[in-house]
Amino acid sequence: MDLTSSSTAELAEIIGLGFTHVKAKIGRDFSSDLAILENLIKAEPRLRWRLDFNGKGQAEDFLHWWTRFPVEFKQQIDFIEDPPESVFNEEGPW
Repeated sequence: MDLTSSSTAELAEIIGLGFTHVKAKIGRDFSSDLAILENLIKAEPRLRWRLDFNGKGQAEDFLHWWTRFPVEFKQQIDFIEDPPESVFNEEGPW
C-alpha cells in the first residue's frame, strides 16, 4: 500500500476481504508518512501494519520519527522491514 494514495475506504475494503495485515511502503517523507499512518490506524484499529522503509532515509530521521510515534499506534505495528541501514549503528529505544 502506498500511504500517499490510501484512504479509509480502501482500508474498509481490505477488511471486508478478510485481510488483517497491511504492508505499507514508508520513508519517503517521514513527517508526512507519520501523519498519514496515524490517521489510517485511527480509522481502522483492527488492522496490523507491516512497514517497509526499503532502507530509505537516515538513522536520525527514523529515530526521530519512531520516538514521536504514539505508543498506542506502535502496538499496531507488526514489524518494520528494511529500516535505514545506519539505524543499526545507533542507540535507540527498541
